[in-house]
Amino acid sequence: INSRLFTTVRDTLGLTYDVSFEVTLFDRVRSGWYSVHVTAHPDKIYDALNASVAVLRDVAVSPINRRELERARTTTLTRHESDMK
Repeated sequence: INSRLFTTVRDTLGLTYDVSFEVTLFDRVRSGWYSVHVTAHPDKIYDALNASVAVLRDVAVSPINRRELERARTTTLTRHESDMK
């Protein structure tokens, strides 16, 4: 989802300096939340927000594919290995 947000909201539409997606899950309860962080010029913040919501809604129509999942997996493993050093 990070990749989709960044590509659409930042690269394609040019609405933000940065955009990211985070998921927080609980270990013992099947619950959690997600958050999207958008850094944009005040004149573009609502457009960036609306574009981010559109990307999130699109996930229901176009689920995460294998390539995106593998890219996210690689990024997570690389980040973890770096943190362990």
